[in-house]
Amino acid sequence: MSKDKPLRRFFELWAEISDLEACEEALGWDQETMMPPEGHHARGELLATVAGLRHRGLTSPELADTIREGLSCNGVDELLSLQLLEAQRECERATQVPEQLVQALAVAGSEGIARWREARRERDFALFARAPGRAAKRGGQDPSCR
Repeated sequence: MSKDKPLRRFFELWAEISDLEACEEALGWDQETMMPPEGHHARGELLATVAGLRHRGLTSPELADTIREGLSCNGVDELLSLQLLEAQRECERATQVPEQLVQALAVAGSEGIARWREARRERDFALFARAPGRAAKRGGQDPSCR
């Protein structure tokens, strides 16, 4: 089997996953440094969407097949083999978590940041302890999230 086609496709798919991860990081940075405090609900939903898209990419059968094909190719150098194995590990971990939970955690993180700011300002850290509310309900709709 020629190694070029599966490896080329692997890099295309992995670039999309990497781009979505970079979007999550940029949105998170902006949330913690520039975003107005009232924006956390909308930002949480946006982060949930991006996290869900990244999770779908990591759990896609096409990516799993492409990784397997790449690992079975002859002539793949050690560094590329290690990269494929690490990608395979990350994909297998992602399949253990439902997408709905990934999205709920993104919302919870956004709400947590907002509650932490409020708790710090008010010097009442019990406010932070009550943060999960809406996100926990969202993740709890799927029995596999419990």
